Amino acid sequence: MKIEIQGHICCSDFFDEYEILSLNRAREVFIYLHYHGIKAKRMTYKGFGATRKKFPLEQNEYEKAMNRRVEILIVDI
Repeated sequence: MKIEIQGHICCSDFFDEYEILSLNRAREVFIYLHYHGIKAKRMTYKGFGATRKKFPLEQNEYEKAMNRRVEILIVDI
C-alpha cells in the first residue's frame, strides 16, 4: 500500500509560513510512521495550508481545531 500524508492548518491567511506549518505537520507524521517501520518509499507528504478547510468560516475553537489536522490518503494498494 502507498499513502499520501496531507497536512492542513486552521488559519484563513495564505502566507508562506502557514504553508510551511502544514508541510511540517505532514512531515512529522511521515517521520513517525517511518520510525515505526513503514518504508519511506511507500509514503509521500504534502502541505496544503488553509486551502482545504472542513470549516471555511471558522466560528469557534472546535472548528479551528478540526481544520488543524493531518489526513492520510491511500493512493495505491
